[in-house]
Amino acid sequence: MKGSIRALFTGDHSRSVLPFVPRPLRILLLLILILNSRSLPFTWHFRVFRPLLYLRFRALLLYFAPKKARDAWLDSMCAIGKSPFELKGSYVTWASLDESDYNNHLSNSSYAKVLDMLRLKYALAHLSTVFRDGCWIALGAAHLKFIREIPLGRKYEIRMYIGSWDSKWMYIIARYVSKGKGKSGSGDSKTQERLQDAKEALQAASSSSNGIPMPRFHTPAIPDVSGFTTPNPSLISSAEGFDSLWSEEPGETLHCVAMNEVCFKNGRVTVPPALALASAGCGLSQEKWEEVKKLRSGRRMRELLVGGWRDVAENERWWEEAMFQFEDERVRRLNVLKGMRQGLEATRLL
Repeated sequence: MKGSIRALFTGDHSRSVLPFVPRPLRILLLLILILNSRSLPFTWHFRVFRPLLYLRFRALLLYFAPKKARDAWLDSMCAIGKSPFELKGSYVTWASLDESDYNNHLSNSSYAKVLDMLRLKYALAHLSTVFRDGCWIALGAAHLKFIREIPLGRKYEIRMYIGSWDSKWMYIIARYVSKGKGKSGSGDSKTQERLQDAKEALQAASSSSNGIPMPRFHTPAIPDVSGFTTPNPSLISSAEGFDSLWSEEPGETLHCVAMNEVCFKNGRVTVPPALALASAGCGLSQEKWEEVKKLRSGRRMRELLVGGWRDVAENERWWEEAMFQFEDERVRRLNVLKGMRQGLEATRLL
């Protein structure tokens, strides 16, 4: 291999892997491959599935370890006792040449491409029980709001967290942020102007929707009734009091915000987000978590996720009890996110 690379630059045709190609063209070809290395075949797959490969490797190392050690490792990947709004993840990368456009900044299509790298990483970090229980996560939609371009060569970070959820969909927010080399994300006048416009729009939506009823959040008992709950706008008393779960620090620039609509599936059966989150440990005490692990040790958890939750009486639904403590926050944030989804759904009629 070293000899081939050396021959590429020295012009030794007897040792070259491309003896009939002139040396300048070979150098140009190598340069093109290097500059576009992140777009080569299977590179995307490696970048996306790298967290999974890492977990598989860790599991292999613990294969002969005591069961107690394996259980402790699995528990460390669960959000036991945490709020869903505390679950955060990030992915750091940079705007390479192959992912940028002719304007010398990150291409619009690359925002969605790079987002793939973080979605699986985030799910494995906080919701690994979903996959262990035989479920999978389906992406229903991804909406991106471009705020400021990311220049070619700029290092940036994608920050992901849960925005809210209803009886079918979970809304995951991603923020594209860079540090330094620009105006402060909090002190930038244009950013402040956009934030003010957003707050005014939020306040207007809240004041004009006071007649909308708020049904109680619950896991639907009818299989094909799993849609969108309508929160009470009065819970948002003031737009000024509404804060981001992961706001930018001084010196940081917000480039884009993305909203991902995902749902949990077991085969073709939709699993309520509340059940998926509680099964991962959210809102559960250690004692309750041990009970959930007993369900998982047999087939009762899989039976529950494949549709058995519909047969559980409302006063026995432990996942709703675990999620109830986050209900006010869930509804408050859902009221903001539902506007985007409803507006885009309405475009089908236009």
